[in-house]
Amino acid sequence: MKLIFKQAEINPNKKVFHSTGHNSSIGHYGIWFKFVKHLPKKLIYFCAMQLGVEVTTGKYSNTVVPELTFMNAVKRFGDDYKI
Repeated sequence: MKLIFKQAEINPNKKVFHSTGHNSSIGHYGIWFKFVKHLPKKLIYFCAMQLGVEVTTGKYSNTVVPELTFMNAVKRFGDDYKI
């Protein structure tokens, strides 16, 4: 099943993405999703590893890694870099 991403509001001030099982609008982030689909898989893999490092070290060094969800990791990264 191919997952398509769309914006969903967790709170009124911050938009995040969640997956759905149907086609939906991805807004101005669409160009980034199209771009990423063409990147080498090895690069994507190491970007994911770097995301994990960024959100579990430094000010987040007290994080229990198995308890950190992917969406919380993405939110931390986005909040830290104002994305």
